[in-house]
Amino acid sequence: MNPLTILREAIKAVPALKYAFGLLGLVAVAAIVAMLKVEPKIAVFGTVVILILMVAVVVFARLTTLDTGILKYPAIVFLWSFTLLTVATGGCLFSVATMGKPKFFAVLLLGNRTDPVLPEVPQKEQAIRLPANPGKIVLTVTTSEVRTDTMDVVSPQRRVDSSSDDHDQTVTSDPIPAGWSVVPGSVHVPITWAQGKQNHDWWLDNIRENPIPAVHVRTEHHGLGTSGKIEFHFEYKLSRRIEVPKTEDKNIELSWGQIRVEPIVPQKWVIHYTPPDGPTQEIIGPYKMSFIEIKPDGEKLVLSAPAKKDQGAY
Repeated sequence: MNPLTILREAIKAVPALKYAFGLLGLVAVAAIVAMLKVEPKIAVFGTVVILILMVAVVVFARLTTLDTGILKYPAIVFLWSFTLLTVATGGCLFSVATMGKPKFFAVLLLGNRTDPVLPEVPQKEQAIRLPANPGKIVLTVTTSEVRTDTMDVVSPQRRVDSSSDDHDQTVTSDPIPAGWSVVPGSVHVPITWAQGKQNHDWWLDNIRENPIPAVHVRTEHHGLGTSGKIEFHFEYKLSRRIEVPKTEDKNIELSWGQIRVEPIVPQKWVIHYTPPDGPTQEIIGPYKMSFIEIKPDGEKLVLSAPAKKDQGAY
């Protein structure tokens, strides 16, 4: 015998069984939900809600047709019962969505799921994990200093010979290199060889230093006797002033929450900074990271590190 035929006969005998067709529809919906692979918890809860609403609709329908009689009060009881149940269900849904309570309702909808909780790091451990300082800081400043260079000069030999004629002249040394000058009081004119008598046959006097070492020499020629002859050279010292670059490295000790101000020469400084978590960096201008901040300000450099409470665990 066909099951549907049996159901129809049963409905003829008991008309209220016609709602079984509705139940069959719900079963069909459950089958469709299974085919669509919807999560069973969601499907079950949705079915319960639909059933509550359907019953509420039926009760309302019966209530409108019954003014008096034995079913009036049960209908009213059912009406308010399912109305309150619907309201309570909506309230639970809202509470679960916003606060996760009541717990049993949340478990019914979402399953027994808990979010991972990260362990809280005690303040003492944070302090241990924080680096002892913001890192290694080396300030390199390039300046210049004036230095005096000196140089000793010995000129080639000079000769004045009056074998055939008298001589009266000023003899000079070699040209002075650019940037150099003769040190006052350093010019000497040693005589390495001579014939005749000084101040009779030959004369050497009037030594001068600038702009170039020079000396006056006079020799006389004698037809009979010894004529004046002389050989000599210049000895003197040269000097010059030069600027020599000077580089100075300074280790900057910087603690958490500290500010340091260091003198610099603008455009002639560089910071080599090695943070606790990375390689060495070369800094030539304003710089700000999690560990330090560097601010050039004219002829001074301001370095600062945040306080530990502002830095947080590293």
